[in-house]
Amino acid sequence: MTADLSFARVQPAEAGVDIAPRDVFRALAAIIVVLALLHLLSMPVYVHGMKGADGLHVRAARYFMLQNERSVPTWFSVVLIAMNMVLLVLNGVANHQLRGATSTLSWLSLAAIFAFLSLDEQVTIHEAIGDRIGTAYEVGGFLSFPWIIAGSVFTAIVGFGYLGFLRRLPRRTARLFLLSGGIFVGGALVVEMIEGRTIATFGFGAAYYLLVLIEETMEMLGQALFAFALLDHLALSGRPIRLT
Repeated sequence: MTADLSFARVQPAEAGVDIAPRDVFRALAAIIVVLALLHLLSMPVYVHGMKGADGLHVRAARYFMLQNERSVPTWFSVVLIAMNMVLLVLNGVANHQLRGATSTLSWLSLAAIFAFLSLDEQVTIHEAIGDRIGTAYEVGGFLSFPWIIAGSVFTAIVGFGYLGFLRRLPRRTARLFLLSGGIFVGGALVVEMIEGRTIATFGFGAAYYLLVLIEETMEMLGQALFAFALLDHLALSGRPIRLT
């Protein structure tokens, strides 16, 4: 009599957890609050004329001022916009699997726009364009940052170009897209126009750096809300991002 001691190989069930859009938004919002507070703590270094000074505390402050290109907040913004670019691609892929070619190109072209925005956040292409406009035309006051002219045209073209795409989205997603876009554009264009007027009137003082705080916080918050909208849309489509 023999005993069969062999064991059948059992495939383990795949375990995982879906990434909750609300949790992602809360985490991003917490980081934005911390960066805003660090900007406030760093403001005295600039307001009291220590921009050209040296020292460990001065160098540390420069890395946390929201308007500086070589800073932690700028790096965070670049990563955040790039993350939204990836989420747009994932939404495009999910859309193609569910509905075929309908709206897939719109998702992917929007991802390309965000790739440009992420690059621009790092290398400041918009400022180079603004310098060209400022050289060609005499501007000031609310247009002290001339790139706002090109930025407004670009925003209008993208906005009108994607009206049909917004109509095809679920109402919840479309509203979140409009809200996040309004917050971002309100900071990037409207508040920056006020900054230009403030500089022309009062110079680079506390009022300007407080406006910078509002502007950059609105931009980051708009991107964070957009990330929530993209993750939420994936979940509504039955394609949530899962950690396994």
